[in-house]
Amino acid sequence: LRRVFEFGMATLFQVATRKLRHDDNMSPAEATRLEASLLDQTLLLLRRCLEFDFIGTRPDETSDELGSIQVPSTWRDLVQSPATVRLLFALHRGLTTGVMPDPMSAAGGGARGAPPTTPVSGAMGSSASGGSGGGAAAVAAAAGAGQAITPSPLLASRTLQLLNLWASVRRSLFASDAARRSFLGELVVGCTAIMRDRLGLSHEDCFLHFCRLLGRLKSNYQ
Repeated sequence: LRRVFEFGMATLFQVATRKLRHDDNMSPAEATRLEASLLDQTLLLLRRCLEFDFIGTRPDETSDELGSIQVPSTWRDLVQSPATVRLLFALHRGLTTGVMPDPMSAAGGGARGAPPTTPVSGAMGSSASGGSGGGAAAVAAAAGAGQAITPSPLLASRTLQLLNLWASVRRSLFASDAARRSFLGELVVGCTAIMRDRLGLSHEDCFLHFCRLLGRLKSNYQ
């Protein structure tokens, strides 16, 4: 299952950074629809991986890890690496602003204290399956950095769902308190960027899943 998850994350990275190759005969509109569909299916695949019943039974109800995802210890290095959290927060920013930042930069896709990325006009009211992404390209050009990506409130909310699951991994998985603090720090930086720049918070589903993510951090790491 880990290999499936890693394959999904690699696909997500390729789509989010526009590194997938398209048929030369494909129109920009068709390419946009294909990328949106692939993003949707990849996010669903990753969510299904994390929703898998790893231990085949519920943990002891008296345990402080009740409700946590019981990923096996073979996932430790994958969870402790900041790459997954950073990619998901960067993707969320891209899907709410139309500009995909460097996925390997600090979680949230922007430096601390940086001004909010100007959202595409009407971005949070549009669908990933429509439009050619021209508005996003204009914003990317104005920003002078980042890849243009078609905004989608639906996919942005699904990215937050995935982050919520990723934040739910069992605390005993981490090799040390320092590793756990580092993992939590990446999540906090990403959440802070969302609140600072109000990324997608005007959209009902995004707001709901962001609140759930904050609640998960409180319950799992307090």
